Amino acid sequence: MTEKYMLFFFSLILFIGCKKEEETNPELLKLPPATQTGANTCGCLINGKAWVMNAVAPDTHVVHHIGPTYFFYLYGPDSSSLTFVLRGYSPVINTPYNIHNGYGWSSFRINGLNYGISGDSAVINFTRLDTANKIMSGSFHFAYQSPTGNQQDYPAQLLTDCRFDFRYRKF
Repeated sequence: MTEKYMLFFFSLILFIGCKKEEETNPELLKLPPATQTGANTCGCLINGKAWVMNAVAPDTHVVHHIGPTYFFYLYGPDSSSLTFVLRGYSPVINTPYNIHNGYGWSSFRINGLNYGISGDSAVINFTRLDTANKIMSGSFHFAYQSPTGNQQDYPAQLLTDCRFDFRYRKF
């Protein structure tokens, strides 16, 4: 009986003492929800600021599956874009996949500059891959190095808390 009270007491302390991450970082509230319905959404924090794929205009994203390759072309505000390609990879649900292992690549374009992946810092995790309905959902985090090496004027771009939910085309 005492164990039940102790468990309840510690659970209550954890519940009261912990704030949701969204409450401490309002930028997370600007991101689309993490869904698995084929909502055609994508968003992340770039160096702590919200970046959301522009879903208002047509053709703001292209996601294709051709043979063993997945292509993601995502367009955001201010002519920014995010591209990543997974080659020869059969996604396994809830298994992190490092795309910088020779089987993929990624780039991020913002303010007219192309940023490339920094080391082994590009990880994608599928939470849904429905081949019948052509829906893929998941999360990722990428780090991009400065395109000029000048960190002061062109700092590295760190993408965190990224989430996506797409309908894709298969060719």
